[in-house]
Amino acid sequence: MAWALPTPTTSLFCGLSSIATEDQSIESVAKDAIDLLDALKIEKAVFVGHSFAGVVAAHLAATSADRIQATVMLGPVLPSGDVAKLFEARIKIIEESKCLGAFHVFGMTAYFELAEGMEAMADIIPTGATGTKSTSLQHAFIRQLLLAQNPKGYQSMCKVIGTAKLPDYAAIQVANLIIAGDEDKSAPLAACQEIHKRIGSQHRQFEVVKQMGHWHCIEAPDIMIEYIGNFVNDVL
Repeated sequence: MAWALPTPTTSLFCGLSSIATEDQSIESVAKDAIDLLDALKIEKAVFVGHSFAGVVAAHLAATSADRIQATVMLGPVLPSGDVAKLFEARIKIIEESKCLGAFHVFGMTAYFELAEGMEAMADIIPTGATGTKSTSLQHAFIRQLLLAQNPKGYQSMCKVIGTAKLPDYAAIQVANLIIAGDEDKSAPLAACQEIHKRIGSQHRQFEVVKQMGHWHCIEAPDIMIEYIGNFVNDVL
C-alpha cells in the first residue's frame, strides 16, 4: 500500500516548528521526509510537493525510488541563477525590515525581535503571487500564513531554494504529475514545462490551470483535489 505524503511540516525551521542551528538543504529536507516515513512505518508514499518542495520531490524521486511511489509537483521551482537572486532579495527584505521590541521589568530592559520581516512579505505576496481569479479572502488567508512564519525559518527556506542544485530529472522513473498555473510568477509556466520535458519517466502528466498563480491549494482547491485524486488512483 502507498500513502500520500505532503511536504513534511516537521522539518526544522518550517511552519511553526522550533528553530534549530542546523543549516538546511534540499537533501536535508528530503531526509526529513524519509525519516517521517520510517517513523510512521510507511514503506512507500506518493510525495506531494508545492513550490520549493517540488525540488525536494524531484530529488526524492531520483534518489529514493524504493520509497517513493510517485510524485506530484505543484508549481515546482526550477533552480537557476535568477531564482537564487529572487530569494536572496527576500532574505534581504526580511533582514532590513526587522526591528526590536523591548519591555522593562525590575529595573532591567529585555529586548526581543519582532516579526516585522514577515509583515513586509505579507504586504507583497498575497496579491503579487496569485492569479487574476484569486479573491480577497484567499489573499487574507495567505497573509495570515505568512505572518505565522518565524522570520528566521522563512529565511532558511529562502536560502535552501537559492542554493538548490538542479535535480537529476532524467533519473526520475516513477510516475509524475505537474500542475502549473498560467499566471504563476514564482514557478513560471515555461519553467514547469521545462521540468516536465526533462523528467525521464514514461508516466508523466502535465496540467495547466488558467488564471492561477503560485498558491495552488488556496486558489483552486477543488481542481487540485480532482487532478491529484485522479492521478493517485491511477498510479495505485
